[in-house]
This record gives sequence, C-alpha cells and structure tokens, in this order.
Amino acid sequence: SIGAYVVVSTVAVLMILNEFWGENKFDQVFRNILLWLVSTMYFQFLFPHIFQSISFVWFLLAIVFSNSILFVFTTLQRSPFIKWSIGLSCIWFLLWFVNLFPPIPLVLQDQFVGTGLNTSNYGAILLAEENYFHRSRVELPEGKRLAYLSSIFAPNGVDADLEHRWWHVDSQGRSQLVDKVKLKLKKGGRKKGWRFYSWKQNMKEGNWIVETAVRGGPVISRMGFEFSFVRPKKKLGSVSTQVNPQLRKLK
Repeated sequence: SIGAYVVVSTVAVLMILNEFWGENKFDQVFRNILLWLVSTMYFQFLFPHIFQSISFVWFLLAIVFSNSILFVFTTLQRSPFIKWSIGLSCIWFLLWFVNLFPPIPLVLQDQFVGTGLNTSNYGAILLAEENYFHRSRVELPEGKRLAYLSSIFAPNGVDADLEHRWWHVDSQGRSQLVDKVKLKLKKGGRKKGWRFYSWKQNMKEGNWIVETAVRGGPVISRMGFEFSFVRPKKKLGSVSTQVNPQLRKLK
C-alpha cells in the first residue's frame, strides 16, 4: 500500500540523515524520531503475533509502548518529550484514519483479474495483472463473470476479518462503492498467502478499482482496470496487453 512506502521511505531518509548530522540538538531529535518509529513498528508486528489477531487496539497499544520508551530516553537526555510524542502520534493516527497506514503484519502476495473462475484451485483465465505504469483494459461479453483474486500473507496463528471492495469510477473521476464481499483469514502461516476471490457480473463499463482490505479498516492492496464489453470480431477475454489469454492461478 501507499502507507507502507511512506513509512519505509521516512525511516530510510531519517537513518541516512542521522549519519551525516553533527552532534547537536538536531541529531538528538532525529535519534528520538527514529527510536519512536522503530519501536512503534516493532510493537505493531509483535502484538498481532502474541494475540493472534488484527485489531485497532494493538495499534493503540503499540503507540503507548513506544511513547513510554521515548519518555524514558528523553527524560535521561533532558529533552522535550510531549511535543514530539504528540506530533508523531497524531501523524500515525492520521495515516491510519485516511487508510494510508499498512495493516501490519498483513502483506499482499499476489493479485489479478480473470474470467472462468475455478474455485477449487483458485485459477482463472488471466485478463489483467497489477501494473504501476498504465491501467489494464479488460473486455468480456455481456453476462460473463469477472473475478478478482488475491492472496495475503499473515503470520502463523493470526486471524483477520477482510473484505474485497469493488469501486466504480465515473467519467468525472468520482468513485462509488458498488459492493463489499466479506472474507475470513484463519490462522495464517501459508508461505504463499491465504487465497481469496470475489466476482461481479453485468458490470458497468468504465474504470474499476478492487481493494483487499481489513474489514472496515485500512487497505492492503488495490488494483485498477478499465472494463468494457467485447465488441464484434473480438475474442473472449481479449486484453490490450496480451493476445492469447492464459490460465493463471494464485501463487
């Protein structure tokens, strides 16, 4: 997710700056911020492992623990604690509530859009995969089902309530939530990810976005594509990026 890139990039930049900054108050500030970020992310990995679930409570608990650690260090350094802890905590909460914060420790393993869904082996005729450089085009005859398949990694023993969110984007760029499909991740631990699918039939033409997300919470993965019905003289399942659609299974 975008949040994952933001968090990791921020930590990387701070670590690099910390190597070049001199021994002054700015160096001390960067060290405290790094300590807060690292300890917060560590506890957000740790608590789901211990309690075997994904919950906003563990998110809050991680912030409480990291603030406690920062309080001890800033007290020993005789540096201000309150403004840094409040500022960092507010940024963390903002990332969570605007769905930019990655739902640690869940990680996307694979996702694609296809037709001819086989629920026994989580396979389908590949129509589109995630592409960061352009939006894939998907074409199907009217009445055919379009399936979205995704696999999510979770540590062994972790349970999570997930959902697929189907969004239609109109010509003016406004997104409308068309459907939510409830999913259940049980006990995690599969190296290649826990596999899920959902499908739609008689869809509107235009741009679509399908998300895999924590139920009522942050987004784990997102995939966009342009959908239209097959026009005369075009093959079933033709797409702009490949001539002969292939059978594809979730990893």
